[in-house]
Amino acid sequence: MEQLKQQTRERRRAKGRPVIDAELCKGCELCVSACPERVLTMAEATNSQGVHVAQIDPEGVCTACKACALICPDCAIEIYRFETGE
Repeated sequence: MEQLKQQTRERRRAKGRPVIDAELCKGCELCVSACPERVLTMAEATNSQGVHVAQIDPEGVCTACKACALICPDCAIEIYRFETGE
């Protein structure tokens, strides 16, 4: 089973990475529910306002679809696409 998971990860390479401004995040969780790949979760840590903010799952594979950035009401998320070299 572990070998199958590894093969799947190798086939599905990340195409980008979300960057979250923790101080702008108000913890509404809209980005978490909008992400089709479930790359985002809520952190246990809080920002200076005492709000649990969104964080990136290090095991997640971001497809750079920008759903999280588009739905964020505070523009706290930016997506950076990786160069593909194609």
